[in-house]
Amino acid sequence: MLTMLGATPVYATGVTEITFGEVTSKVGDEVVVPVTVKNNPGIAMFRFRVNYDTDGLELLSIENGSIITEGTLMDTPEPEKNRVTFTWFTVGEDVIGDGEIAKIKFKVKDTARGDYPLEITYLPEDLLNSNLEQVPYTVVDGKISTGSKVSGTVTSFGEATEPVTL
Repeated sequence: MLTMLGATPVYATGVTEITFGEVTSKVGDEVVVPVTVKNNPGIAMFRFRVNYDTDGLELLSIENGSIITEGTLMDTPEPEKNRVTFTWFTVGEDVIGDGEIAKIKFKVKDTARGDYPLEITYLPEDLLNSNLEQVPYTVVDGKISTGSKVSGTVTSFGEATEPVTL
């Protein structure tokens, strides 16, 4: 009996996962949503389309993450379509390993209330290695949540020096 063992690609033990973070922010603040990769066998190009609610969020910038030290990052905002597309590529070696591949900065508008999902659309060919081979992957959508705001009139029936609890 002959048994042959071949080299198993790194992603065979776990599909590459791209995760857009879930963050909480106060109304009026700027917030950074991290985009991370896990089970990364080596990438040289990615492209993602982020759909977001422009009534509550204003896109400020997209920057390289901590493991992306070389290459070119480009973004194409389309606020009229509630979307931004961003692409990164390098002509050098694959970026290997897990970590942050991008940071998306938004301003949470003063009128924002509740949760604002970041819905990601992508194609199989949107994640490639330096040999232009598709890297199998999944994507986890992100979300920006705002804190609640309490407003109203406080009426106290005690002494003026007693504390009021909300």
